[in-house]
Amino acid sequence: MTDATKRQATVLICVKCRNRRGERGKHGREAWIYAYWGIRPKQFDWVKETYRRRFGIEICQTDYASSDRLYLARRAA
Repeated sequence: MTDATKRQATVLICVKCRNRRGERGKHGREAWIYAYWGIRPKQFDWVKETYRRRFGIEICQTDYASSDRLYLARRAA
């Protein structure tokens, strides 16, 4: 990642996948991609649950949410 002044930042990536079983008329695999830094989670589920507790919402496909140390982007796999 780079900012406007071209400084680089290194982040760790966590990908969490799940299968959709006809939910809301959609089928297939769904991937949640998390980029984080400054923390060392013991389990990848912790990253997902921390996001949900912190923001209390589920985001849609085109939305983005961020905090000091946790960033999430969701895309269909």
